[in-house]
Amino acid sequence: MLLVDYGAYAMWVCYCVLLVRCSGTEFEGAVIALFHLLATRQDKVRGLREAFYRQNLPNLMNLLATILVFAIVIYFQVHCSLLACLLAL
Repeated sequence: MLLVDYGAYAMWVCYCVLLVRCSGTEFEGAVIALFHLLATRQDKVRGLREAFYRQNLPNLMNLLATILVFAIVIYFQVHCSLLACLLAL
């Protein structure tokens, strides 16, 4: 149940459309903010860097780290269950 709650929270952090006033008006969701920053900034590289490394709001590096941890946990769960099945034979 905890993993489901964290998965729902991660999806909320990715796609939340709430506007937050930090340094200007920004979207809270990391993916929505990426597209917003790329569309509104003149310097696209700076907008991309800001989307990856935002300080006060969820950023894309947090999202990528979460995806990596989920992938590692699923990988080990599959291999441990396969190993248990093979040892049972």
